[in-house]
Amino acid sequence: MLFRSAVERLRSATLKHEIEVYSSRVARYPENIAWKHELASRLKAAGNYAEAIKHFQEVVQDARRKGPVALELGECFQKIRQFSLAMRSYQTAVESLTDREADLRKRALYRAGVLATAMDDVDSARKYLSALAELDFGYRDVAERLDKLTPEQHKEAES
Repeated sequence: MLFRSAVERLRSATLKHEIEVYSSRVARYPENIAWKHELASRLKAAGNYAEAIKHFQEVVQDARRKGPVALELGECFQKIRQFSLAMRSYQTAVESLTDREADLRKRALYRAGVLATAMDDVDSARKYLSALAELDFGYRDVAERLDKLTPEQHKEAES
């Protein structure tokens, strides 16, 4: 227990130091997208979602980073309970992520499907979770989530 708390204190101190370093770099070189991305990632990890969103929104303009950053933005928006903004970010991520970024695409599809379910948008939830199931049927609990979205009359007809 003592060891675990010491490790956590060290992680926290390291994260705080990294935020200070990247904040200084961004202030000195505001055009450097890579450092803004690193700062935003550290802020997100520290739980400072509102500040992370500001930096991610600047970075998402870079076409090379659009998909992964849109996913990060969606997660931040969801943490601060801005669900419609989170959904739009997840949609952007799904549309922007390529086959070379398969793991991130799966995560974006999963997040969009789960959020759509929570927002009672069954059609969108089914769309995202079905697309994920086509890519990787064993991903997390996608099969169970899809099962819950299937209307009872379809289940009976398939039996």
